[in-house]
Amino acid sequence: MGPHRLEARVNPVNEASRALLTQVGFTHEGALRLAMNQRGRNGIWTDAAVCGLLQSDW
Repeated sequence: MGPHRLEARVNPVNEASRALLTQVGFTHEGALRLAMNQRGRNGIWTDAAVCGLLQSDW
């Protein structure tokens, strides 16, 4: 018995990351407001796009 779900959170403006997740089977499930702290950007909080992949999808 392994994981039944994988989840990824990415910056919604990062189209390349979102496209890669879609290409490997992830589904966009929603957004979290001000959920990610961009460490390299002076601690700026940004939204996060949430993508999921269920065991039944792989």
